[in-house]
Amino acid sequence: MDLSSFAFVHWSYYERIKETSNSSETIENIKGTVEKDFSEAYETGSIGYSSARKINVNSGQADFAWFKTTYKNTDGEWLWLKFEKNTKQNAQEWFCANLLAQKEAYRELICSQYYVIGEIVFPDANQGYDFLEELQSVAQPEEWKYKDYTSPTNYPILKSYIEHTYNRLKVEGKILESNDGKQYLFNTGLLDRDFLLDVYVLCSKTEIDIFGDKYVCCAGPRIVLENDMSVIRGFGGRTPEIAKYFTTIDQVIFNPDLEINMNWRHIFIERVDRIPTEIRDGKIPIKEIVQKFKGNEENIKKLAKRNYKMVVPQYYNNSIQFLMPIYLGTEFIGKPDFALVLSMDNSTQEPFYRGTTILTVEMAYQNARLLAKPDNPWLISSLEK
Repeated sequence: MDLSSFAFVHWSYYERIKETSNSSETIENIKGTVEKDFSEAYETGSIGYSSARKINVNSGQADFAWFKTTYKNTDGEWLWLKFEKNTKQNAQEWFCANLLAQKEAYRELICSQYYVIGEIVFPDANQGYDFLEELQSVAQPEEWKYKDYTSPTNYPILKSYIEHTYNRLKVEGKILESNDGKQYLFNTGLLDRDFLLDVYVLCSKTEIDIFGDKYVCCAGPRIVLENDMSVIRGFGGRTPEIAKYFTTIDQVIFNPDLEINMNWRHIFIERVDRIPTEIRDGKIPIKEIVQKFKGNEENIKKLAKRNYKMVVPQYYNNSIQFLMPIYLGTEFIGKPDFALVLSMDNSTQEPFYRGTTILTVEMAYQNARLLAKPDNPWLISSLEK
């Protein structure tokens, strides 16, 4: 079976493979290599099939087909083509719907069959919700939900916090494996509400079959405290460390004296959906919004000089960034219209902040919570009390 008979693949996917892999090959050569590799994979039964709710199914039951190319991205991950069933008549049975790095492809597949928090898998969502319910009841009291944002789980902030904490711990190599190799233990970074003991999560090591590849993750999580010696002994007396995101305090303090360079198009065209509806409903021209933004940016910097906690650090994409509240009105109290994300740029002699994107206040709080429990009035304005 050749690829052109199996599925419709738009030319742009070969261009994306070239760009993502940083290949020096021509688009035509990449296309030829992918087609050759696909034919070999099809003949050897290496094409994976999944449904909307199950990873491994036969082709007749499948909603999606998956093909691992022989190209890798710049991080060394295999690139996968994802195909969907074609509903058009007189066309190939499949069409190419996406190009994903292996980590993204596996995440999407696992999430189709399980409810996932970090790399902890649950048979269904209700068991995941129960885990979050128990965790918030054990940990120090904290607002883990928003007042104006609906979510299937009662604790969307806690879910995000555990997911990102787990991922950081994995990168740092701080998830412990038991002496018998059957369990994992990690530190949530939270403290229990009675004695300020570290709150750990103990999981069973499990393998998920993804088209013949065994993906190792966690299952059956149980909340334990640092003084649970019956658990600690199983790890040779070792205790898991908390996640670390910065090395010096200077990294998480905003410098209001630096210039800010804005990505205007991305913010006001590509991310306009993050600006409150009452502002972006067309009644106020974009040019006017930009002018208000520019004027209030200086006011926020002036306020930040007098209160360094006005601009809040966040951890995103393996780096420290800052969240600046933006008020497009005349008052600078309460919930802002959105938060501006600032990244430090040291590529020039004089460092400066690059305004990369904007976030809703809810998104900003979720990102900031990784580093510390925020107490800034503008940032906690979105929380349910």
